Amino acid sequence: EKTLSKFLSDYYKATYKVTWKKHIIFRTSKRGHLNNKSIFYCNPYINLIFSETPGELVIDFIRESYSNTPLYYKRFLQKIYIRLITNIKIGRYLCTHYVEISPSLPSCKNIVFLGGNNRIRMLDLEAMLTWDILKWRFDQKYILSELAVKNQPGSWPFPYLRSVAKDGTWYKSEYVHAVSLNRLDYKKNHLPFLVSSLKTLESWLDLSVLTSNFETYVGNITKEIIKLVENAPLFNENDSIMIHKWLGIIGRSLQKQENCLNISVELAKGHGDFQSGNILVDSTENVWIVDWEHSQIRQF
Repeated sequence: EKTLSKFLSDYYKATYKVTWKKHIIFRTSKRGHLNNKSIFYCNPYINLIFSETPGELVIDFIRESYSNTPLYYKRFLQKIYIRLITNIKIGRYLCTHYVEISPSLPSCKNIVFLGGNNRIRMLDLEAMLTWDILKWRFDQKYILSELAVKNQPGSWPFPYLRSVAKDGTWYKSEYVHAVSLNRLDYKKNHLPFLVSSLKTLESWLDLSVLTSNFETYVGNITKEIIKLVENAPLFNENDSIMIHKWLGIIGRSLQKQENCLNISVELAKGHGDFQSGNILVDSTENVWIVDWEHSQIRQF
């Protein structure tokens, strides 16, 4: 609610209110339009929020993106479920919640929202644009990591960046009409696409490689661990004491290994979440690598 209210108000230069509600099956479907509201249904099983009156572009997007699964025993049921979801009369009954956006969102029938760990993504399938929006009060490093990658000189398979918010909480880029490798038709040979993405990643790493000494490398990791422990809400005081104790043991062990301290360590700017869900394949079989929010300097 807070993330989208802030973003929509900022982007459209008007006051927007976004409300998340539990879905009541027999709600009057036209209520949103009568009150100048857009109604979007939420289906958590495919992690998607779409208009109560989706356009053909949205229906095609859902069918293309979600009909396939790598789990062979789910394929038949998955296809049936996606067909039901994209049936306007039936689909709403398979959703657990809905979202009211007031005033009504322009071109809402062609818009979908995708949830993420740190961001919410809004796609306008007609305008071929996508907005990545940092969640309310989340660390801005996730957006900064993405922007650092997108601003890297050279020709890379990353969606083209269009604009960035003044406060750095969202950015707009071109929408790539593609399907992730883990949702690509299982009848296709996935290996060439994986090889292509690995070659791209290898070139990317080679471009950013640098050398550090072992002591500095270990020291930086130790500082990062301590910082994460101090800010982790699930760790109690005993956990913190235990982890500090382990770090002390490791540090003393390394000090005894004199040869270790003279070793050079190669570092590079890695993706941080390189897996089939972040490798996209478009209709011309071009490969794209997305979601660099966890990218940072790591051991090569």
